[in-house]
Amino acid sequence: MPLAPGQGKPLPESLKCAGEWVIEDHVFLYFPDGQLATGPRFTRGASREDGRSCIGFDVEQLATAFDLDVPSILAANREGTLVCRGTAKTPPTHGGSSATTYAFQIRERNAYLKVEINTNEGTA
Repeated sequence: MPLAPGQGKPLPESLKCAGEWVIEDHVFLYFPDGQLATGPRFTRGASREDGRSCIGFDVEQLATAFDLDVPSILAANREGTLVCRGTAKTPPTHGGSSATTYAFQIRERNAYLKVEINTNEGTA
């Protein structure tokens, strides 16, 4: 399977986190503080050097969603078998005002990660 643009390439220092691209300039895997996470897992919004947004997923979070280990996720990304299949708007389930589900695939396995955004503004 051909690699997505920049797939497996290390993240630039400008993103200020350790990780690698799944789709360069759009979707990435990251290690919080350069190490594997042992606590809560979150997505990470970031801005590229041109100011446009990209989104990162904790590599352990994705590994858990696939029921695989982290080295397997990284190997799949580097060989091009990890594919970001797309996104779908979905109802928020944790108090957000909107949510997007990201679909990933490795060979015949599928995993889904939901990102919720809260844009509700209160008034006092």
